[in-house]
Amino acid sequence: MRRRAEQKYDPLGGSKVLPLISYPVLEAPSGEGIAPYFKDWLAHPNFDEYWKRISIEDHYAQIQVPVYGMGAWYDIFWAER
Repeated sequence: MRRRAEQKYDPLGGSKVLPLISYPVLEAPSGEGIAPYFKDWLAHPNFDEYWKRISIEDHYAQIQVPVYGMGAWYDIFWAER
């Protein structure tokens, strides 16, 4: 709805014609431009070269991110005895 408001619709423009069949504010917003990569995902339903290129499974050795893991009394690491 925010994108709809930012597109500078005339909120009263559709109210001059009755019945209110085509009121622009109530029409469903277009999903165009929200996630342009989504169509690429749909075009590659199988694990092909597209997915292998961005997969981290074959590149674990190249990942160098420091991690600090800690478990406390009520965390998921606590096991009931």
